[in-house]
Amino acid sequence: MEPLFWISALCLFHAYAGYGIIAWVWARVGRMRHLDSPAPLPGDEAPPSAVFVIPAFNEAADIEAKVREALSIEYPTGRLRVIVVTDGSDDGTADIVSRIAGVLHLHERGRRGKAVAMNRALEHAGEAAVVCFSDANTKVAPDALLRMVEWFRDPAVGAVSGEKRVRREEGSPVSGESAYWRYESFMKALDAEMHSAIGAAGELFCVRRELLGRIPEDTLLDDLHVSLKVCLMGYRIAYEPGAVAEEPPSRSFQDELQRKARIAAGAFQSLVRFRSILLPWPRPVLTFQFVSRRLFRWVICPLAIPVLFVSNLLMVTSGPVPQFYMATMMGQAFFHALAVIGLIRARKGLASPALLQLPFYFDLMHACMWMGLFRYLRGSQPVAWHRARRR
Repeated sequence: MEPLFWISALCLFHAYAGYGIIAWVWARVGRMRHLDSPAPLPGDEAPPSAVFVIPAFNEAADIEAKVREALSIEYPTGRLRVIVVTDGSDDGTADIVSRIAGVLHLHERGRRGKAVAMNRALEHAGEAAVVCFSDANTKVAPDALLRMVEWFRDPAVGAVSGEKRVRREEGSPVSGESAYWRYESFMKALDAEMHSAIGAAGELFCVRRELLGRIPEDTLLDDLHVSLKVCLMGYRIAYEPGAVAEEPPSRSFQDELQRKARIAAGAFQSLVRFRSILLPWPRPVLTFQFVSRRLFRWVICPLAIPVLFVSNLLMVTSGPVPQFYMATMMGQAFFHALAVIGLIRARKGLASPALLQLPFYFDLMHACMWMGLFRYLRGSQPVAWHRARRR
């Protein structure tokens, strides 16, 4: 049991801390090597032509504010077009958008999923060099797009991810979501500094138009699909922390559970589709990043957590052991007990104190990976998924 214990512990450490340390050192060494290099002069050419795409399904509560926000984005006149796709909406979303001047509104009665909506928008992108996608319930900073397209001055950059923030709200039953995304933003910045961000935030990301192509209609996780495709084409994904996209937390535990399980199902779909990224040649750094940031999180850690607990339990119940293993057993038991208490409170719609948030959200994420795996293997995750309600 002892080797299993240490292998599991090291896997968890690498996924959540070890890789971050390596990326931080790697990035600092890279800065030192280029310390004497002259900074690139800012270009004076106009920003590239762009389209701002908002796929929306039954977003009547937020869509008007979102569209008007998109129309007020800071960008040179005549170089930005706003496209809103409201396919399948039956709550008045389409009627609201149709009354707003200055946008291209696409609507059909049937709902065939977000990938189809995105493809329909791309058919109307015209000669735009950059396509930016944003969710309808996300608040975007006015200068976000200008900050993001600056990265395309580098020909090696194929996509740019904005920074997703989940608002902290008193009384939220899934308040750990906000802390998790602060950690993810920190890691995404390290990823990009090391080589490339591994996945753009679907709430706000830009892509070179010529790299997009057509997204398969059965795609469950469109932002990850586009991101991995761009990386495998030899481009990198930049990260712009100043391009902030903020959204409220999920309204309930059940909403967050279903959202996480859907994302997990899409993760396994992408892993199968883009399995060539696991081959270390000709992209060894990208492969190392993907394995550390994605494969470990999706596959190895959900296995390592129960193996760590069971191996530790069997050691302490089979006879005398060093005090260290008794301490780790008590620590694990305490951590997961806090997670269970957080789960009970979340199911009742109650907010949890800070002590419970990390254990609850940590265990929830890994439990949802198992749910997503079963959904993917059974083919039970619909493309036209039920959207998570936000507070």
